[in-house]
Amino acid sequence: MTFGYPPRKKQTRTPLSEYLPDWLEKSALDAKYSGGGIDTSALLQKSLAVYDARDNQFANIKADGTTDDSNAWAAIINGVKNAGGGTITWEGRSRILQPIPFASNIALIGRGWGRSVLAPEGNGISAIQMGGTLANPITNAVFDNFEIDGSAQISYAKGIFITFMKRAMFHHIWCHDTGASGLGCDFLVDTAFVDSIVENAGRNGTTSSPGCSGFGIGTGNYDVENVSLINCVGRGNKRYGAFFEKQATPTYNSKGVTVIGGRYEGNNRGIGDNGVKRIIVDGAHISGNTDAGYYLGMDASNGIGSDGLVTNCVITDNGTRGVHLDYTGSLSPGRYTIKGNQVQGNTSTGIKVETVTSAPNVVVSDNDVYLNKGPGVQLAGGGTFTDVEVSNNRIWSNGLVGGGSGILVGASLTRPRIVGNKISDPATTKTQGFGITINAGQTISGGIISRNDLSGNLTGAISNSGTISPGANGTVMRDNVGYNPIGWDSLSPAASPWTYTAGPTDEVINLLNGTVSNVAVTDRTGTTTNVALSAPASITLSPYDTMVVTYSAAPAVKRLRK
Repeated sequence: MTFGYPPRKKQTRTPLSEYLPDWLEKSALDAKYSGGGIDTSALLQKSLAVYDARDNQFANIKADGTTDDSNAWAAIINGVKNAGGGTITWEGRSRILQPIPFASNIALIGRGWGRSVLAPEGNGISAIQMGGTLANPITNAVFDNFEIDGSAQISYAKGIFITFMKRAMFHHIWCHDTGASGLGCDFLVDTAFVDSIVENAGRNGTTSSPGCSGFGIGTGNYDVENVSLINCVGRGNKRYGAFFEKQATPTYNSKGVTVIGGRYEGNNRGIGDNGVKRIIVDGAHISGNTDAGYYLGMDASNGIGSDGLVTNCVITDNGTRGVHLDYTGSLSPGRYTIKGNQVQGNTSTGIKVETVTSAPNVVVSDNDVYLNKGPGVQLAGGGTFTDVEVSNNRIWSNGLVGGGSGILVGASLTRPRIVGNKISDPATTKTQGFGITINAGQTISGGIISRNDLSGNLTGAISNSGTISPGANGTVMRDNVGYNPIGWDSLSPAASPWTYTAGPTDEVINLLNGTVSNVAVTDRTGTTTNVALSAPASITLSPYDTMVVTYSAAPAVKRLRK
């Protein structure tokens, strides 16, 4: 429906649906809160009054772009609050020299970008600023269909800065040129930002200043702070397009953040997780940021995220890494999944995960990683990754500068699964050096590197300068196309008793003749079994099993590597 202009009289008690945009009509509000969304039915009941901010019984703004409307806005908000709530609308450019306060059960709904503008001005002056409390949060608030122009702000000031909110909706807001974060709100429950754009926020700060991002959400006062960004845009902001951080005082790594769709481009970093738990980022375009596209790390905050999922995103043309999971700070919880994304054209690594201590249960799977200037996937930092999984990715034509590998291992791995990846370079002019490179000083133990297609890289399949651990926790390397030798060959036994240790694949050893008195096999657990007392004999060896053959006349030996 078309958003109508309210009658110009002191107070109108017309049904709210006559004034609200389609997304907030009564039919959409009638459904009661069921535990997973936003309870706007209470707002409907409280908002049966609609007030024109330029003509009402409390105070009148001028919205002429010149007059300071701050005091009038404060009086209107206070009057509507005391009346039990309502909807406030206006048209024009409203100059703000003191932040507008806010209250529960109020909807602030404009007539569109360019028609309804809040223009804060001065040192540290946000357009809207209000502090709720843990015991008394602001509830049932709506902000819809207006513009915030922060180009006259001095120093650090936000577009909207509200703490402790429940059941809030930010819809169709265009916020731009603010001194600090554009929409920077903390401790939000059952709250959504929908179809909103923040551009050039944080212009008075630097890439290391606190905040200074498009959407800046502080967390940590509730176990569940379920805030959603849906089809939003964060573009050209000083630090992040959107970030979620654990604040200093709270103790929770809050759960419930969701980012669905949208674009996060041209910022220093696209999206940042600086301390929430179980974030879901699904279907976002994260492109053209100066540093990383998606960043997990402490980044001067008080926590680091865990148990997150980044999926179905297009992460391209960022200035360093497409995805950076940075566990180099004092916290390293691990437990993060990067799955099903397109990671392409980034200036350095496609997906980089690094730790200087240890990080468990990181999963990189089912991604297309290609045409990045550095390695496709990098496990870095010199620490240890436990139970890391890199599986079912397509990694091709990376290393455009310097011939980086498909997978570069610069950390030790305990019980890794590097399985089922296609790592190749089909280009006429190949750039991806090795399929997998294991750097010197790194140890891989107790896992499996298997069923990878490593054919067609510039230099080779696997370059190993580290240690692939045999013994009880040995790593199995088998069925890697282009690397693991398969088929039959011959062995020449040394003097009796001849000791032979299998490699990282299953093997069959055939003793064809000779005078053999005993064959004993010791597996990786140290258990020894006598398996034959004469030749001919066929011995099956698992990876890193040791076989000892005692003989008086040497047998002919054939080996089958599977």
